[in-house]
Amino acid sequence: ILYCHPSLHTAQSVTCGYFLLVFKDGDTTNPKENFTFKCHRSNGAQGGYQDIYAVNDIAFHPVHGTLATVGSDGTFSFWDKDARTKLKPSETMEQAITKCAFNHNGQIFAYSVSYDWSKGHEFYNPSKKNYIFLRSCYDELKPRTSS
Repeated sequence: ILYCHPSLHTAQSVTCGYFLLVFKDGDTTNPKENFTFKCHRSNGAQGGYQDIYAVNDIAFHPVHGTLATVGSDGTFSFWDKDARTKLKPSETMEQAITKCAFNHNGQIFAYSVSYDWSKGHEFYNPSKKNYIFLRSCYDELKPRTSS
């Protein structure tokens, strides 16, 4: 997934539970400006292992410049790219979250829940329905204020 934001950033998700934020003009004078977020991973590590899930989509908030990621783990997360922190994790859905978007003024966050085939055809359950959820989100995506 590659998403270009009108500011100076390009966000790219990688299937191994990371997303990468880089300057689109290729400015390498300050490499600290480019960074990655670890995301969509299991909390506990059973037997020393951690489950890592694909990042299925990325969306930038049109007003605040913060962003959302959705993943095969069935969660979404809101991020403050400037503070480099997670603003809010979601509850886990029954299936993967496959796509997301904000409306034009950033008041509503829409996301779809469906099987994403990341576990293959043997785990597909046709009795599980696909859903689109709409969530009021404007305040949840305000950047962190520095103290």
